[in-house]
Amino acid sequence: MNRTIAEEVMTAEEDTVCHSLVKKPKMSSTAMTAADEEYYPHDSFDRYGDDLCGLILSYLSSSDCFRFECLSAQWRRLVYKSAHSLVIYGKEPNSCLKKDDSKPRAMNWKTLQVMVKKLPIITSIYIEINTKTTEKVLEQLLIECHNLAAIHVTFGDTIDGQIADQILDKYGHQLTAVSLPKSNDVIKAFNSHSESYTRLQEIIHCNTVPLKLSVLFNDHNELLVKDLTRFTFDYTGDQDLPLLQTFVDHYSHRLKSIQVHRYLTDKMEVLDVLTQLSKLEVLNELKIYVNFKKISITKTFTDCLKQLSTKCRRLKSFRFYMYDIRDTEMTQILPSISGFKRLRELQLMFSKPNTESHENCLDFSLKSLSPLKRMTHLWLTFGGFALNETLFDSIDTHLPRLQTLKFTSSLEISAGIEESVHKLPKLRRFELQTK
Repeated sequence: MNRTIAEEVMTAEEDTVCHSLVKKPKMSSTAMTAADEEYYPHDSFDRYGDDLCGLILSYLSSSDCFRFECLSAQWRRLVYKSAHSLVIYGKEPNSCLKKDDSKPRAMNWKTLQVMVKKLPIITSIYIEINTKTTEKVLEQLLIECHNLAAIHVTFGDTIDGQIADQILDKYGHQLTAVSLPKSNDVIKAFNSHSESYTRLQEIIHCNTVPLKLSVLFNDHNELLVKDLTRFTFDYTGDQDLPLLQTFVDHYSHRLKSIQVHRYLTDKMEVLDVLTQLSKLEVLNELKIYVNFKKISITKTFTDCLKQLSTKCRRLKSFRFYMYDIRDTEMTQILPSISGFKRLRELQLMFSKPNTESHENCLDFSLKSLSPLKRMTHLWLTFGGFALNETLFDSIDTHLPRLQTLKFTSSLEISAGIEESVHKLPKLRRFELQTK
């Protein structure tokens, strides 16, 4: 059927409007002289400019950079422009090894020098040291890189204590972070050079078992490392309380992140730890484990949490793992956490005792978290608890800035839950796992 003249005119106007909305690419000076010709560069990266291209290429690994620099002059110019970090993990850095059929694989030092010269603006190094060869790699990097602001050394589980001692003796004053294995020889070497750690800000454990608090002290219970900003340790009981008090007294206005591992099982033990942690006034990240098998939620406990929220006003990330917690106790936790009004990230894990019934459905609400208006990331795990979908009612009113929501429980996702969650105006990621 033939279209009317009016329909044709309307279609032509729509095409004109749509065409005007399309953003045309930047034209070269040569094309500008042509009569209204559209110019599309053969190299699509020319459309974005060097700054945006450099940002895109900054996500490439070092090994990818060495391969992709051969693509074009532009890539060769930009591929290293935003490379600020160099990561070397494994027993031997493979990219710098050469193969000889008659000999074991050996370090190609010339290749390493060429690699470092191509990365002139490296400001941070992350390297794992297991052997004498990787020790020499670190030495070479420290000679060639002149703009280093961060040096993170990880001592592997198989490293010899003597090698660790030599590195800490020679380079301890330059290190900003150290990862230690659970090796008495390495820890002994670490303690013997404590006076040289003038830049050390972080001590990390290499395996699943955190370091003991005593690693920071000598035999006379004197604090050895005094400039940390982050620390993770395993609290082993009342014998650690004097050390924790000394640690907190020194770091009350310095420490920014702390993680207390080991499931605190004694009521007084929990109260003592919470009381001490509340003295860390500039803390912005806290992670703690508590086992409620022998503990009951009392006013004293909730008062400690409120004291923590009052004194640690800068806290932005709080991860609280609660094991063997009962229904009635769980409902008392959230109101106590609502005092952390500057929180951006909150991760709560509630695990129910196996001896309790899992059939009773809790009428649980996030309304008690409504004072946390700044929060953008929320992770909730309810192990063994039966919940109903009213948990998500009015979540957009209670937590309007939420961008990430991860929820794990036996609750099945429903149309009602989806409707409530999608009312969040800034939500970017929603995960609901059932188990």
